[in-house]
Amino acid sequence: MAQRKANSDYIDIAGILRGYLSKWYLFVVSIVICVGGAFLLTQGYQRPVAVMANILISQDSDSPLANSPGLGSMSALFGSNAYVDDEIFIISSHSLYREVAKDLQLNKTHIVKAGFMKSYLAYPDFPIDVTAAPGLADTLSVSISFKVKVNEKGMADITVKGPKKAVYAKVEDVKLPYEVKTPYGNYTVVTTPSFPKGEKVNTTVIFDGYEGAAESMTKEIEAGIASRKSNVITLEYDTPNPELGTAILNEILKKYNERGVREKNESGSKTGVFIADRLEIIGTQLSDVEMRIQKYKIDNNIADPAVEAEYQQVKRGELDKALLEQEANVEMLRITRNYFADSLRMDELVPVIVENEGLQQAIAAYNDLIMERIELRKHAKSGNVALSNLNDRINLKRSNLYKSADKTLHQGEAALYDLRRQLGLTTSYLGGNVPVQEREFRDMLRQLEMLSQLYTFLLERQVENSMMMANSISKGKIIDEAYVISDPLGVSRKVLLLIAFFFGLIIPPIILIVRKLLRDKFDSRAE
Repeated sequence: MAQRKANSDYIDIAGILRGYLSKWYLFVVSIVICVGGAFLLTQGYQRPVAVMANILISQDSDSPLANSPGLGSMSALFGSNAYVDDEIFIISSHSLYREVAKDLQLNKTHIVKAGFMKSYLAYPDFPIDVTAAPGLADTLSVSISFKVKVNEKGMADITVKGPKKAVYAKVEDVKLPYEVKTPYGNYTVVTTPSFPKGEKVNTTVIFDGYEGAAESMTKEIEAGIASRKSNVITLEYDTPNPELGTAILNEILKKYNERGVREKNESGSKTGVFIADRLEIIGTQLSDVEMRIQKYKIDNNIADPAVEAEYQQVKRGELDKALLEQEANVEMLRITRNYFADSLRMDELVPVIVENEGLQQAIAAYNDLIMERIELRKHAKSGNVALSNLNDRINLKRSNLYKSADKTLHQGEAALYDLRRQLGLTTSYLGGNVPVQEREFRDMLRQLEMLSQLYTFLLERQVENSMMMANSISKGKIIDEAYVISDPLGVSRKVLLLIAFFFGLIIPPIILIVRKLLRDKFDSRAE
């Protein structure tokens, strides 16, 4: 009994191998099928390559109204990478990709068949192209495939398919150029200067809208920070056509820098208008105060304002200086708060004229959102989710900035009240017999000096704004234009054939084992 059990537990390796050898033809057939199938499938296999580019983002303050010293710094709190993260969003934005797709005609994909089961992505030269009426690609929401076969005589067979493989048109033996009518407009199939005359051509042109091309780029292009301690953005695009990848990344860098210059000029233009308006208002106020001083001196017989120097003791001088600075600060805070409260200025950039650096950066971030919405509105359709989300962010940001400016204004007014109280006490202490008209005269002089300082400040910023607009430079410095990584991505053809050979070896034993498990009779006396 024990002997029979031992025999039943024994695995006859040699017998198994002999059984496999007797079925050698199965292994041959399996290997031939697997390796042959892999060989055919990899005939047109193109290993993609990685195309990369690097750009350094300069974090500068180009606003002519943001050069005043602040009371604090927000950069230490958020770090420079918060700014670079925003720039990553811009450089990989749908609107920018749409501009790139339109300029490079990336809404059209040309796949040329070069032999049996062999095809390649053609760019920048291709034999057949498809053209449409101007503006059609702006609104097209589906992809349309044009399969074109041209014989040696130049006669073409055209098959047009849409979504779900629906056939829109099918013609044979036509001369190119040929116009094809579809439910989504009329298209013309034409030859290009690269068309080889007298040869057969088999190509497929996929025609998409610019929106669809931009969405594809969003999925295929990766943008990220090269290092968490740097301001360098790295772009990567994996493609079987290095020329296409190089052209796309270089165009992205170009469009990004062009947008930066354009935004700076638009911001500078709006700031220039604001400064000019404020200069006109303050200039009128200055003239009024000067006329009041002149009339007051005549009415109160104040001949020499230099008599005021007798009362300029050290403490009073410091209080006067602090009071002047605080009054100017409060006035600029009030202008900023009222700007946020004005519903008619919802779409305008807010000038940065406050001395609080925290508010300066917050307003600059708000202006970036406004510029982003202006760009998005140029191309966004009604009900666009991205535009709706952006509007919500802007409204929340504007509400928070209004509250912050209002709170800072109240704090400034409280500080201004305290300075005036201290100055009043000091004035009373220094000379209780100071004539009322002299105190009133000092108030007018203070108002005149405050308006003069504000007027001078705006004049300086006007000059700086003009210089900035005349010398606008891009905020991105290209470190590396698009370059191709030498090692291809993915698995090589030899490895794929080796894997197919391995599968060809293991499939027959699996078949034999399964067959043995499913049989219903004995093959030998031992069994």
